[in-house]
Amino acid sequence: MNLKSEDIHELANTSKGQNTLLEALNQASIISVVDTKGNFTFVNDNFCNISDYSRKELLGENHNLISTIESQISSHHAWKGELKNRKKNGTYFWTQASIVPTKNNQGKIEHYTIVQIDITESKLKTLNSLNRNSQKDTEFNLNQAQKIAKIGSFDTSMNEIWWSNELFALFGLSPNNFKPQRDSFYSLLHPNDQPSFDKLVESLSNETKTQFEFRAKHSSGKWLHLELTAEAKYDKDNNFIGSIGTMQDITERKEAQAALRYAYNIINRSPAVVFRWKNIQDLPVDFVSNNVLELTGYSTEDFLNKRISYDDIIHPEDRERVSFEVLQANSSNINNMYHHEPYRLITKNGETKWVLDTTYIRRNTAGKVMFREGIVYDITKQRMAEEGLRKNEALLANMSETAKIGGWELDVNTLQIDWTDETYFIYELDPGQQPNLAEGIKYYHPDDRSKIEKAVQKAIDLKEPFDLEVKFITATGKQLWVRAIGRPITKNGKTTKVTGTFQDITERKKTELSIQHHLQLLEQKNKELNQFAYIASHDLQEPLRTVANYVELLNWKYQDKLDANSNLYLSYITRSVERMQDLLHALLEYTSIGKYEKEPTLIDCNHILDQVKVDLSAQLEKKKVKLKINKLVQVKGYGHELRSLFQNLISNSIKYCKPDTTPEIDISVEKETNQYTFAIKDNGIGIDEKYKEKIFVIFQRLHNHDTYEGTGIGLARCRKIAELHGGKIWVDSQPNQGSTFYFSIPN
Repeated sequence: MNLKSEDIHELANTSKGQNTLLEALNQASIISVVDTKGNFTFVNDNFCNISDYSRKELLGENHNLISTIESQISSHHAWKGELKNRKKNGTYFWTQASIVPTKNNQGKIEHYTIVQIDITESKLKTLNSLNRNSQKDTEFNLNQAQKIAKIGSFDTSMNEIWWSNELFALFGLSPNNFKPQRDSFYSLLHPNDQPSFDKLVESLSNETKTQFEFRAKHSSGKWLHLELTAEAKYDKDNNFIGSIGTMQDITERKEAQAALRYAYNIINRSPAVVFRWKNIQDLPVDFVSNNVLELTGYSTEDFLNKRISYDDIIHPEDRERVSFEVLQANSSNINNMYHHEPYRLITKNGETKWVLDTTYIRRNTAGKVMFREGIVYDITKQRMAEEGLRKNEALLANMSETAKIGGWELDVNTLQIDWTDETYFIYELDPGQQPNLAEGIKYYHPDDRSKIEKAVQKAIDLKEPFDLEVKFITATGKQLWVRAIGRPITKNGKTTKVTGTFQDITERKKTELSIQHHLQLLEQKNKELNQFAYIASHDLQEPLRTVANYVELLNWKYQDKLDANSNLYLSYITRSVERMQDLLHALLEYTSIGKYEKEPTLIDCNHILDQVKVDLSAQLEKKKVKLKINKLVQVKGYGHELRSLFQNLISNSIKYCKPDTTPEIDISVEKETNQYTFAIKDNGIGIDEKYKEKIFVIFQRLHNHDTYEGTGIGLARCRKIAELHGGKIWVDSQPNQGSTFYFSIPN
């Protein structure tokens, strides 16, 4: 594939590594840029040096100062040819020039780039040669051609070596100070190329003609790249006697090839893939950069050998649109480039990738499209990020709608406000309206309007943020509670914007008012309960004590005079009074939960269990209880209540043991994510599934008093203590299989 200079320029533009290539171009070429009228907008140093004008003298002047290019730029197409240019001193210089228009995204030409190469020397020599006679002209032309092409000739025999003047000039040498001999010539060769040169000389005796590239040193010290073409000479007896041939300086060609390889490497390493399609049926690919493998999974050979076409890998849902855009460009007057809308490719392994395709159209002089050169970028990550952003924006909008939260931003200079859709919705206004600060504030309830005005002013003047819950009246007259949050944005110490959120909190406010109402009712009930507890502890206890005293007095005074039934009745009264006193005492303790300690403290449960063992020592010893207490933890709570909680649960395990069975109680704790879960496990009589909730209700008993003593308040008390600590209590049990009581405390 042959690339023109403008092709290399365009390809290089696809890579960040273009700077090196462009710098080389800048140093080697005469470069200028003119606007659509032909006026200079840029010239490089080479342009100034060859024209003898300064940059200041050229910028803004028309190109006619140097040469006429009206016809070239009026065609609006790229142009290539020779230009005759006039220097500042009136003399002329000739250049080989390329003029390339640059268009914007709308297809309009913005400027022309002119790249020129000085050919004055060869042009003058060509012109001068026309004035010579035929033989001299032929010899001169040959010499000039050799000189221009940097070709020198040589002739060797077994005894001597002859060089042409051009060959001496090629090395920067003179026949006066350099005698071409084998040793002197070998001294010019690059050390790495000498062995190969030896083989070449040896092969000439067996081959009639050979060609070889090597490096040799110029008199300036610069290494030249040379191409040697040699033909063997034989005598009449067909004996090898020497060689004749040419050496050509191909340094510039080698450097150009290296620059081209560098450009290809840049392209192949760049994120963009370069394609060229022939504008014939099926648009076959006739060039594609190697990095196509990374993008598509297909190699360059797959495309060039037509094992796969570009159309094949376009996503089926996008193929028709892309084809239409190609046909549309064919039928239009687009002469430079166009952009496809992003489309998808299906890679060899089935992966879908999004690409952005910029296509350059190449037409012949008749305007017919010959090629399309595309630069295809992988934008999958960008597309996924955009898709993620769109999803996040949609999610944010849905969340804002669900939470009834709008956003706003105030421009302090104009006092204009930008609202989100949800803010308009809360205001019950048309989103097309553009409110200012005064209009936005007028919807606040008169009782609260001054609050919001002062808050906004403080945010502007004093840079103070605000967070207010105020009453609000919508455009239709609906009364709401709203939360307005504002935060000042400053620049150079001055508030330029105030931004924030605007939330409809009417339902929350109703809930808060309802909770407040219920809290007031609860507070009243607590007062009544406390009053009852006071009555229970004082007023109800007094008559019970009186009854107990009189029963005791009757027993003492009339013990000998009462029959057996009377004594039995008095014992019933005594036990009932004692039960009533126990019940009142338990009820008083139940209502007093949480009143012993005002603030929770760090409690060591191991220490609490030590105290409980002392409290229950008589029961533990009497029942010969096997009590196992595992290593417990410290919790934040109320020591008195936790002691009561453990004591009640252990007492129940002792009380409800199986007959003729030694009680076994195991106490442990397990640390979970947000809580500690304590377990009190026993081997008692167990509980039926249907009673697992009932047992925690106050005054609910599963057994009569004669079988198991108790007030029916113990487990209700345990439940209240667990809830006081922010936890809960429950039981896991089966009849005759023991019970495990659990309670949790946040950690």
